[in-house]
Amino acid sequence: EHRLLPPRRRADHVAALSAEYRQKLDGREDILSLLLSTKDEEGKGLSAEEILDQLVTIVFAGHETTAVMLAWAFYLLHKYPDQLARLHEEIDPLPLETEPEAIAKLPFLEAVINETLRLYPPIHVIHRRLAQPMKLMGYDLPAGVVVAAGAYATHRLPSIYPEPEQFVPERFIGKTYSPFEFLPWGGGARRCLGAAFAMYEMKIVLFTILKQCRFALLETEEVKLTHRAGTVGPKGGIRMMLQR
Repeated sequence: EHRLLPPRRRADHVAALSAEYRQKLDGREDILSLLLSTKDEEGKGLSAEEILDQLVTIVFAGHETTAVMLAWAFYLLHKYPDQLARLHEEIDPLPLETEPEAIAKLPFLEAVINETLRLYPPIHVIHRRLAQPMKLMGYDLPAGVVVAAGAYATHRLPSIYPEPEQFVPERFIGKTYSPFEFLPWGGGARRCLGAAFAMYEMKIVLFTILKQCRFALLETEEVKLTHRAGTVGPKGGIRMMLQR
């Protein structure tokens, strides 16, 4: 609901919530209360604008990207039923109450997520502002220039990923790729701080839903890409029917 509001009303909405939450912060551990309670070494708290920025970042980076990836994962698994069957071979023998740490270690489940991220990285262009001049492919670039790495294009290079358009989770079994070959979390040292949590979350969600539900894919044509608020997702969503 918050994301659908225009920027001015969004700021007013957060300001009203902040005023309400400030009245009773003791014992509260929700994100807004923690942000309101945060103080720096000089005892200064976050401004209203900083709190708004933090909340938008959490929604965008922590939930939007994960939701987009899960939509693509369900799409690909049901577009390639042999891969779905192999995933069920791994998860079906396990009880629904399996410890999350054990779920997180399932190799084919992790491979499915990595292959989904390869084909459809939610953030498909990673920007970097140069701190110092550099030479790139014959071009002299001054400090301050913004350059970008294309994750979507890199992930489809046949020299790195044979049959790049195919959904082949096995390519991530027993093989790792460098941060310059596989970059759904950004490239180099400045990768996504929430990468480990996002992987953990996606594994738990896929395991829990696929253990209890069966779906039929209603999409009869290739799903197109569309630019969302900073991410690239499935145009029109993924239509599926719950069977049981």
